[in-house]
Amino acid sequence: MKRSLILIIAFVVFISTCTSIHNGCTDQPNDLLREECLLNQSILTKDSQLCSQITTKAVRENCIADVAIAQNDSTLCASAGAAEFYCKGNVFASQQKSEECEHISDKFWSDFCNMKIAHTSLHPETCKQIDAPITRDECYDSLGRNLSRSDLCPNIYDLGKRNGCLTTVAMNTRNISVCDGIENTVWREGNCYYRLAKETKTEAWCDRIKTNEIKQICKKSFLH
Repeated sequence: MKRSLILIIAFVVFISTCTSIHNGCTDQPNDLLREECLLNQSILTKDSQLCSQITTKAVRENCIADVAIAQNDSTLCASAGAAEFYCKGNVFASQQKSEECEHISDKFWSDFCNMKIAHTSLHPETCKQIDAPITRDECYDSLGRNLSRSDLCPNIYDLGKRNGCLTTVAMNTRNISVCDGIENTVWREGNCYYRLAKETKTEAWCDRIKTNEIKQICKKSFLH
């Protein structure tokens, strides 16, 4: 008897909750707010069935994708229409499945997927799976800086970004030898040797600078 009563109460609460969600959204003053309400409730409850009540196709498809991401369930992505790749990119990234990222035919979302895995797992090996050079550079650059790993910086194709990566690692680690890897003389001497000498209050490091003008500026900074 008690068990039957508990089941009845649970069913009433469930129906009441569903009705509350439905009424709360249908009571909105216009379609835009109603669909926004349904979208938010779908994600909150992780219920893709609520998405079917959304009439605007793009919003409905994004709703399904967002629910799939909330559920971490890639099987729902096939029903997300134009949002399928966005859906898979986020779900596979969350699942740390780089091999599945490679199967996403849209290169933007495939790269996004691998980029997100590299950032969350801190595994730079994933960066080489990224197809777009700019995105791949960004992957190595951010991990090189955040992990203070100068060995990742040479993987960066863009020279300016590569030099910036090495400079940041040199400053973070207080390792003057990291500056040696910077190809541009002015950047190496003025933006790395000089800055690091001042930052660490190590005047002797000014002697690494070959350009006389920059060396004198470095040495004069220690006279004050």
